[in-house]
Amino acid sequence: MAIIPLHVLLLASIALGCVGMAGALAGFWWVLPVAVTVVIVLLVTAAARWLRLPSAVVTVLGLAALILALTVMHVSDHALLGFIPTPDTFTAAGQLWSESGSFVSRQSAPYGQNPGLALLLSALVGLVAVFMETALLGLRMAGLACVGILALLVVPALTLPGSVSMWGLGAAIIAALALLAGSRLWGATRQQRIAPTPGGLPRALLVIAGVLAVTLLVPTVMPGFFSGAFPQGSSFNSERAAGVGPLRAVGQDLRESERVQRFSYTTSDGQPKYMRLMTLSDFSQSEFFPQTDNLEEGLDGIADSETNPVSRENPVTSKVTFEDYNEHWLPAPYAPTEFSGIGNEGWSWNPRDLSVYSAASDMSGGTFTVTSSAPQATPEAMRSAASSGANDELADYMRLPNEMPESISSAARQLTDGAGNDYDRALALQNGLRHNFQYDVNAPLAQGYDAGGMDSMEQFMETRTGYAGHFAPAMALMAREVGIPARVAVGYLPRHRLGIRRAASASRWAPVTLTRGPNSTSRASVGAIRAHPRHSHHPGVRPRVRQRARSGRLRPAR
Repeated sequence: MAIIPLHVLLLASIALGCVGMAGALAGFWWVLPVAVTVVIVLLVTAAARWLRLPSAVVTVLGLAALILALTVMHVSDHALLGFIPTPDTFTAAGQLWSESGSFVSRQSAPYGQNPGLALLLSALVGLVAVFMETALLGLRMAGLACVGILALLVVPALTLPGSVSMWGLGAAIIAALALLAGSRLWGATRQQRIAPTPGGLPRALLVIAGVLAVTLLVPTVMPGFFSGAFPQGSSFNSERAAGVGPLRAVGQDLRESERVQRFSYTTSDGQPKYMRLMTLSDFSQSEFFPQTDNLEEGLDGIADSETNPVSRENPVTSKVTFEDYNEHWLPAPYAPTEFSGIGNEGWSWNPRDLSVYSAASDMSGGTFTVTSSAPQATPEAMRSAASSGANDELADYMRLPNEMPESISSAARQLTDGAGNDYDRALALQNGLRHNFQYDVNAPLAQGYDAGGMDSMEQFMETRTGYAGHFAPAMALMAREVGIPARVAVGYLPRHRLGIRRAASASRWAPVTLTRGPNSTSRASVGAIRAHPRHSHHPGVRPRVRQRARSGRLRPAR
């Protein structure tokens, strides 16, 4: 058995198998640590095979080499002499591992550079290298070694739909075929049995079928892949989907057959509220995510009228009790002016939209009280307000993506033709979407344009069918196109009886801002108007007969 050629073959096959992972990762920051890890593992196992050590010992040495490589590459500061693992080393590695879960749950795929994710990828590919080396040279089962190639494809296939490109698919097939051919050429096969074994062509076809099954079928047939305990793109150590933004997540919630109560609340005025979690304003991403940078630490600033200059008139107090709640964002009516009962440490807030964030996600069993003051504005006041488009403080809410579909731009201009002010333009956009588009939470998933980012918007405009995750960003983009600052709010609708908030009531709406004049700030304005540009039936329930929704007035955002 030719040890050196077979290990070179393994190195080349693993490299080809990693091509498919590139679709779920941004850039090549991961290549060096993964490559160094695999090279160290294969060098150690090759030396052990050359010394004719028992196969089990070779596998153990391969795992030891993997630990050594991970220590040197990722946690050398916590190792003795920079390469000898200590208890501190494993503690630091565990922290990085946990940080990787938090990173992928907060960021969109493809993922950028992150130390924890680099450790995770290096460990994964290193384990695959040990497995393939044992299968090919220890057990002399090239077909079993090909399973390692499939394992490398599972990661991107479960992280981001369509992330495994044709290049990645082709590279994986070539790697698997090379393993089969190389095992025969260099003697990594078992002794000939008396009964004939399947020839090379059937084995090759079986491998190709396996690669296609992993990349094309697994993401669609795995139970719970788009909903349930393991939704599409789920993190292994976080309930919220990894690489799946809030707009795609609302579809998962709406498609759930089981209605889970997340929290309940009572209000001092006895009225149900829109319980807002976060807002989305950057529509240039392939998957829309909220801003988690440049947040203000603690919650004291929300109660300060200088840092949070919203009106304090007509305050309403809401008491919220969490039941099964695992989000990072705190549900609260807009605009919050004071929080109590949750402390100050570990919380941060966004001065731009007053959303509240915590690095921890499990709030089940907790309770807090929030005081809020909703903006009060009449249609007459909003019609007379000056255009907000020239306000520099609202520039982020006017920015359009470079690759926005022309269908959105043309529809915005057509729907607002003849409207004389921002309020009437926003109302025309809302009613146009309500009248001319259909609500369906299942069709976008079945047809491959589930909500999440710009990629889904063009097909939504073509099919004119979608759910809140499509309607809200379409409304916001159209509003920006005609000069109205807009963003997408994410939260729970007041559609059930007061206090009950289930997964199926999660939704998105599009606040648009009308200011008093060119010198007014984004929060000292006539109001952020809540536009709900979709059909008004219960979310998650497809109506048997679709009817045209009535035109309605826009209301101040809450």
